[in-house]
Amino acid sequence: EKSDVVKELLDVKTNPAKPSYDLASEAALVLQDCTFGQLQLGRTVRNLWDVQKTLEQRWEKHAIASERAKNALDSMKDETEVRWADVVDFVEQIDKERRRKIQKRSKHLVHDDGEVKRALAANCTHTSTLTWGAVVE
Repeated sequence: EKSDVVKELLDVKTNPAKPSYDLASEAALVLQDCTFGQLQLGRTVRNLWDVQKTLEQRWEKHAIASERAKNALDSMKDETEVRWADVVDFVEQIDKERRRKIQKRSKHLVHDDGEVKRALAANCTHTSTLTWGAVVE
């Protein structure tokens, strides 16, 4: 980074709004498979047994949670119906917010040009309702 990056970021004329960053993953950075040169780590049968049990319990907990989440997602996709008009309204609202953020950052007017409406029209199912799975696919 440039040496004056902090000064630039604090300049409200250059950056009139809070930066729009995606949230970082809540998963911590973990180093795996590290080597430490000539260092020999002692491993006892008891320690190996305890680590094995702990890791198996952790894996089981996460595997069960993963399967529950997958089942909930599948159920929501298959069993929930939404109105096409609501989908169109939502997509247009999200696009408007996206364009507003881009415009705020770049200080340039961002036009819609009807791109979103054309994409929605191309995907129109000609039914008043459809499953959530059909919407997100």
